[in-house]
Amino acid sequence: MSDQTASGTRAGGAVCTACPLLCADIDLPAAVRACDHGRRMLTASPGGVARPLDHGPPLEASAALGAAATVLSTARRVLVTGLGEVSLDAAARAADIAEQLVAAIDGGDPAMALRSGPTVARSGAVTADFDDLRSRADVVVVWGCDPPATHPRFFERFLPPRARVFHVGRSPARGLPAGHVAVALEPHERVAALRRLTALARGPVAPLPDDALGHALAPLVAAVGGADCLGIVTGAPEGSDGGVGAWAVAEWVRAEALRRPAFEVPLPGGVGTASGGAAGTAALLTWRYGGPGAIARADRAGGGFRPAEAAAALLLDRGEVDAVLVVGRPRPEAAAALTRAGDRVAVVTVAPDPVVRWEIFVPVTDPLDDPGEWLRADGVAVTIPGRHPAREGASLTSVLGQLGAALATKLREARR
Repeated sequence: MSDQTASGTRAGGAVCTACPLLCADIDLPAAVRACDHGRRMLTASPGGVARPLDHGPPLEASAALGAAATVLSTARRVLVTGLGEVSLDAAARAADIAEQLVAAIDGGDPAMALRSGPTVARSGAVTADFDDLRSRADVVVVWGCDPPATHPRFFERFLPPRARVFHVGRSPARGLPAGHVAVALEPHERVAALRRLTALARGPVAPLPDDALGHALAPLVAAVGGADCLGIVTGAPEGSDGGVGAWAVAEWVRAEALRRPAFEVPLPGGVGTASGGAAGTAALLTWRYGGPGAIARADRAGGGFRPAEAAAALLLDRGEVDAVLVVGRPRPEAAAALTRAGDRVAVVTVAPDPVVRWEIFVPVTDPLDDPGEWLRADGVAVTIPGRHPAREGASLTSVLGQLGAALATKLREARR
């Protein structure tokens, strides 16, 4: 697939869907104000034709849809994945297809492979959106993440201009304001640090122990104690800790929120791991099936949210599916699992360009041409009207609708 996932025009600029920030102030065609990653995506040229695996003659769109419907309707068990660069409308069409096939559906978020992470980290978490951080927080703690690397314009757009800023991590994050305080902690030290911070927030307790960890935390503890509003920015859960770190952050934030306004600002996904549609897909799957991914069976009466069991990569590695519908670009973990699966699975790809091995490829225009509503990483809705005039070809949303209709016909015929 060409490196592209940018979307729609609006008065005075365009919305970039290169990452979950959905920056809405980009001027085209030069992609002014976009980060380097967004600029590459916004200015990339689309390509792709429908062709069989042996790279033979191109397939007509109707033939490609018919072939895709045949592959999916005759499979033993189907997985629907990708879904990171799609609007809410397109995600809903993909979920409709999964329901027709009673398929597994998962966007490929690595957190879905953690048995405790997706459940515990969302249990009672006190969170706020990016605009709350910018307008309310006077002390900001960037905990164990590097926003300039994962969400390049986050500091520029949402860091409060006069806040005291602390960065907790192995090495300082780039792009932090002058005067910020770096708290050097290795990943294995952070859970212990969070437990101490939580105990202090719940107080009264003895002072911090006179040890290396206590000395490292002392300036942070002093600033947090005098904060009027505390914002804690976090990244994706670390797979090595089984979700314990995310749970410990949530516990600390809850304890602090009893003393003063305090909230976590999660930054899920990011450049290279999730595109701008990931948050919308997670919200839609949660609404329909009770979880943001790892859905064992797309059934609104009981979809079976199964973290660490129904994650896309794990289903593929265990050989539990024999056909996969890839909508857009799969996340790296799912793409790698598709490569490992080889000929054990039939792959149908609906995308501007294919990025993994496939049997049937159904081309669509790139997301720049597909209007619809998207969700920013913090759940704020962003409407993208689509670029005009659109490139030749059908949009992802319309093609998924056509595929659903073709599948309905195939499934009716099979029941006769």
